[in-house]
Formats: sequence, C-alpha cells, structure tokens
Amino acid sequence: MSSTSGSTEASLVATSATSVNPYDDPFHLSTSDYATSQLISLNLTNENYHIWSSTILTALEGRNKQGLVDDTIKAPDVSDSKYASWRRCNSVVITWLRNCMDSKIAASLSKVATARDLWVELEHRYSPSNAPRIYELKKEIASISQGILSVTDYYTRIKAFWDELYHYRPLPTVSTEAMEILLSYQHQDCVMQFLMGLNDTYAHVRSQILLMDPLPPINKVYSLVLQEERQRAITSAVPTFSEPSAMAVKTQSFAEQRKFNRATNNTKEGLFCTHCKRQGHVVDRCYKLHGFPSNLQRRQKGFSNPNLAQNARSSINEVEAGITQSANSVSSLQLTPEQCQQLMAFLQLQSHSGNSSVSGNQTGSDAQNPPNQNMSSVSAMAGPSHLEDDWNGNYA
Repeated sequence: MSSTSGSTEASLVATSATSVNPYDDPFHLSTSDYATSQLISLNLTNENYHIWSSTILTALEGRNKQGLVDDTIKAPDVSDSKYASWRRCNSVVITWLRNCMDSKIAASLSKVATARDLWVELEHRYSPSNAPRIYELKKEIASISQGILSVTDYYTRIKAFWDELYHYRPLPTVSTEAMEILLSYQHQDCVMQFLMGLNDTYAHVRSQILLMDPLPPINKVYSLVLQEERQRAITSAVPTFSEPSAMAVKTQSFAEQRKFNRATNNTKEGLFCTHCKRQGHVVDRCYKLHGFPSNLQRRQKGFSNPNLAQNARSSINEVEAGITQSANSVSSLQLTPEQCQQLMAFLQLQSHSGNSSVSGNQTGSDAQNPPNQNMSSVSAMAGPSHLEDDWNGNYA
C-alpha cells in the first residue's frame, strides 16, 4: 500500500516538473500570433516615435517577444535546434513592426534582416539627440495656452509635449535621493507651465494652488482645475436669449401686431352709413344721428373750449414776457427795439381777437341751438376716429 502511494506522488512531481507554460517560451507562436497582422492601431510617423516605441514595446512584452528587439534574446547558431523557431519568431515580429508604420517608413526598412536591426535603425533615425525637435518642443511648451480649448484638451496637449521632451532628454542615472529631488523639480516645472497657460478666468483657483505647501503634483492640479470647470458649467446652465434671438422675437411680435391692426381695419372697410353717407360705421352707430356719448370730447370745426382759450392766453403771456426780456438783449435775438415792439403789438391784437371770437361762439351756440340740434352741425365728427371708439348704441 505504501509503495503504491509513493509511486503516485513521484509521478505527480514528474508531471508538474514537465508541465511548462508554453507562453513562457519566447519562440512559441500560437494561432492568434499568425492571425495578427497589425499589433497596435497606432502607426509610426516622423513625429510620434516616442509614443509609438513605448506602445509597441508594451504589446511585444505581452506576447513575450520584446527580447527580439531589445537584444536580450540572441540569435542562436544555424546548427542550433532552436534556430528555426527563432527565425519564425523574428519574421513575425518584423511583420508586426512594419505593419504599424507609415508606408514610406516601412519601405525604407524593407531590406532589414532581423527585428533587432530594424529597432536599432529606428532608434538612430529618431535618436534623443534630435536637436531640432527638442527646439520645437521647447517653443511649443513656452507658447502654449488654453485659449478656446477645454481644460482636458489643454492638459492632454501639453502633457504630450512633456512626454516627448523627456523621451529626448531623460533624467540621468543617479542615487535615489538625487532622483527624487530631480523629479520634484521636474513636476514643479510642469505645474507652473500648466498654470501659466490657463485662461484668466481661472485666476482664483490658480492662486489657491500656488499657496499650497508643498505644491501638489501635476495630476492633482489638473483634477482641481477640472472640478472648477465643471462647477462653472453647472452654474451657467441657465438658458439665456442671445441678441439675434431677442431681435427675432421682437420682430415677430411687431409683425403680429401689424397683422392684427390690419385685420381690425379691414373689418371696418366694408361698413357704410346711409344717414351721413360715410364709410367705417353703420347707421345704428352714427354719432350724427344718435348723438355723442358723454364720455367723448366733442370736436367740431369752429367749436372752442374755454379751457383751451385760457391755455392760449397763458401761452401768449409767456411769449410776451419772453419777448420783453429779449428786448433788453437785442444782440441775442438780433432784432431792433422797433421790431420787438411791433411783434408785441401784433400778438396782443391776435390775443384780443381770439378772446372775443371764443366768447361769441360760446354765446351764439348755446342761445340758438339746443343740445339736440347741435348734433346736426358736427358733421365732421360723424363716423370713426383714431382717438375715439364707435358709439355702442346707448345714449348718454
């Protein structure tokens, strides 16, 4: 019994020792590896090597093939049993790399034999000592500002410039303490550049961030500014009418009012009075036949109101006083004293004649015509007027 259990344990140990994950072998190729023609969706151009290289290395590391480009896996001898496996893996990796490039860049690398040589050629072509590109990045970072961009778009754009610049100018290899100091200086520079490029509307939150000690990292600063932007979007969500919209509403209201007035006038165009032979009303509402309502002011040609005459005399007195005052300063009116005296005499004559006609019209009208007969002499008042309404059929 004991011998049987011992043999079973030995077989299990041997099986576990021999069961190795095939993906741990860098030369292993699965069916999906052969079916994959493009490893990543980002294509290499003349301006994105730093992003492309880091992305493609991550994808190769996930398939355990990064050793073929970073020279950690050496090419075996032709006589080695693994040479055929290495050659297959090398061809697959070269295909992946070329399919993730611009067509012109891939055509210039068509004669490269190994994945390692292809990678070295790209490093030399887009080497960190690319002084013109470093100059462009420095200039872009110094002049970048938010403008019409959102906070997210602005941060994404300046972050891409930082990453590419640090790819061309990596930090030196120093001790841990020195590296922490260098990183802190680098992060402070990023925070300052990000805050300087923000619009002036974020001056308040910018002041609060600069007063923090120690200065928060760039990702925390971005989060604070983004929260401020979202808060403003919530508070400014109240709809407002723009000037063109207000003008359109005003024009529409004016057009509707004109349409209503036109329709109202058209309803009176077909009316005709058989008594006074005038348009705009019917005989049932003729003021000349039925008399004026008590709440309307009679306006008859030649009819004068005592209050109106009194107002006229007051106005004449004011004019006479003004002329008398102006006579003392002839230079201002440029009139001779004789002309001023003649003008005053003329106004006084007109005032006396107007008062006598007013009193005569009132006495003669009241003595000769009774109230009902006065209606026959107001032919000018019959019919509609723009200052009065039609009579509603009821006597005053």
